[in-house]
Amino acid sequence: MGLPEIAERYFRETISAQILSILFEFKIKEKAGYFYLDNAANNNTAIETIADKLSFEPKARRRRYFGHIINLVAKAILFGKGCEAFEADIQAQKLAEAKHKL
Repeated sequence: MGLPEIAERYFRETISAQILSILFEFKIKEKAGYFYLDNAANNNTAIETIADKLSFEPKARRRRYFGHIINLVAKAILFGKGCEAFEADIQAQKLAEAKHKL
């Protein structure tokens, strides 16, 4: 389809403006059905903005990306609240190994 890349940070305004632009440009706004997104708060507000422009109930059309939910659950089970610390340790170890190889 040749969809444009969002080169800016993913703020509500950026996301909603880009999606609305695509829907109007391709003349498919009437065909917009459900939106599958991860759990980021900016996605919630973006869908609210889009829903306001296209006159639909945002909660009825927003779906959670199941793979993202499974990933969050798996990390919580494996690492508890220390997932970021674990990932930082892994990155530090990889960096140390790379420096050692030099």
